[in-house]
Amino acid sequence: MGCSGELVADPGSSDWDSGTPEPNADDTVSEGPVADDPDSTGGEAPGPSSGEPSAQPSGEAEPTSQPSADLSEQMDTSAQLDEERQAADPDLAVIAAEYFPGSSLGAAPPRLTRLTQIQLDLTAQDLLPDYTIESVSARMPRDPQETNYQYAANLRIDAANFAPYVQWAAQLGARVQAAPEHLFPCAETDTACLRDHAASFVARAFRNVPSAAQQTRFVDFFLSSVEEVGLAEAARDLVDVTLTSPHFIFRDEVHRDAQGRLEAAQRLQHLTYALADMPPNAVGLQDAAQDYFASDSTRQQTVRQILDSPAARDKLARFVLAWLEIPEDASGFNLSPQHFPQFDAEVAAASIEELEALVEAALRDDSPSLRAVSQTNDEPAAALASLYGLGRRDDTLPTTERLGVFTRAGFIAAHSGPETTRLIKRGAYLMRKVACLEMALPPDGLDTTIEERTDVSERERIEAATSANECRGCHGLINPFGFILENYDAMGRYRERDEAGYSVYAPTALPEIGDDTLHPTAVEALRALTESARFEQCFTRQAFRFYTQQKETADDDPVLREVFFQFARDDKQDLFALLTSLATSPTFDTRAEAP
Repeated sequence: MGCSGELVADPGSSDWDSGTPEPNADDTVSEGPVADDPDSTGGEAPGPSSGEPSAQPSGEAEPTSQPSADLSEQMDTSAQLDEERQAADPDLAVIAAEYFPGSSLGAAPPRLTRLTQIQLDLTAQDLLPDYTIESVSARMPRDPQETNYQYAANLRIDAANFAPYVQWAAQLGARVQAAPEHLFPCAETDTACLRDHAASFVARAFRNVPSAAQQTRFVDFFLSSVEEVGLAEAARDLVDVTLTSPHFIFRDEVHRDAQGRLEAAQRLQHLTYALADMPPNAVGLQDAAQDYFASDSTRQQTVRQILDSPAARDKLARFVLAWLEIPEDASGFNLSPQHFPQFDAEVAAASIEELEALVEAALRDDSPSLRAVSQTNDEPAAALASLYGLGRRDDTLPTTERLGVFTRAGFIAAHSGPETTRLIKRGAYLMRKVACLEMALPPDGLDTTIEERTDVSERERIEAATSANECRGCHGLINPFGFILENYDAMGRYRERDEAGYSVYAPTALPEIGDDTLHPTAVEALRALTESARFEQCFTRQAFRFYTQQKETADDDPVLREVFFQFARDDKQDLFALLTSLATSPTFDTRAEAP
């Protein structure tokens, strides 16, 4: 008998950083260059912007010790914000400083980030709205994730996905070739019209980041091709070379202005992709000559315009579902059909749809709150009525049994199975993603099996198996979180007896969130958890990781203090306040000087 080993495999995580070498800056064209590719420069490796340092497109550049020239000004601003928080809400300011104590604000290193598959899809749809766009995910293998998030360092073009990506781009080119008039409503002899439309296409595809001279190379390539092979083939080739160019596939976060901030075009695309997974043009920020960051108020207005877009709401919903580690489809659940035949494909799909609808409804408000996700009992899905013990469609969920997403069937089933409720797995999720408590893996050689017993309750079985000294360090944290959800079986049905027929002992205390109260029900324990400062600081960290595509470090503490404070103040858990604070922080604006 020993400690449980259920933590070794991280649910919702497919791959950890393998240490695979990242590709060179020209890997996107090196395995199959298009003839007469305008992105090729006579033997010089093409890069996402002229004159840039040698960089790694799929991840972060090497850290640099050369700080931004503007860093001292930002440090002054950080100190000023500390004072303002102290004046506005002294108690919350103290909590913010306890969770995020670091005082050194470090500028992020420059990096080139490959677009995610969702971003590639949405960018292509915006670029070619009159054509049917097959999702790139239908061809490219799934990108690796860490704790269900896509980090920039793990996104790359490599041998596994290069050919499928090129095939996807070629297929789009073929569709344009079949109907070029949608992209070029011009006579084949009207050079001025063709030039204007080609220039607009290239500028939108590259988000106005490359220089005018670089973009002109693509336009000239297209015009010469029209003369040689005709409009249809030239249009196909332009789409092909544009979509396989590093300028399209990667986002530059490299070049800085005199104040150490990202240049305007790079800054704008970083903002729109981070908040909405779309290029600036798609959210109404298409004027390349306009300064969307002219002042603090202008910057706030720009962020708000992005957040008000349907695309930003969609991304926020994707974040919440990724945070909850909900499967993308019914095949992602791990429940044994022999043990849980009622949880068939229809019920599994309905449980996901129910959560998606709940999250979508919670985010409709002008200032959406996380409380609407974690504590609202919206009407259940009709297909789940019997699972919830309801007799008809208009029944509401009992408030004594259900509270928000953490008690819905889709969430419970995602963290159960295949044959049991797996209380430890549930507890590990809540500890990692809801409370952000760190935990080591079991010591090497430790027996992590849990003895099968029918003479005690499930809770007693777990407590007995994890009571040894070498287990209590981790399971003293994990078990209480898992016991919160003991009233729900693997499918999410409410129960008062466990699988062995023993009465469920529900009372749970959560000292790790600063609450020694013995909460008699799951609803009361979950309410205490989701209203706690530990929950709010953890959600702040999760949002930072998802939206910046990287893990936080101590150098991010000054930013996270402010983001947490704006999110948690007045007990609102305001999601737009969180995202606005993050998007207007130095994390988004500033990059360190390249070495």
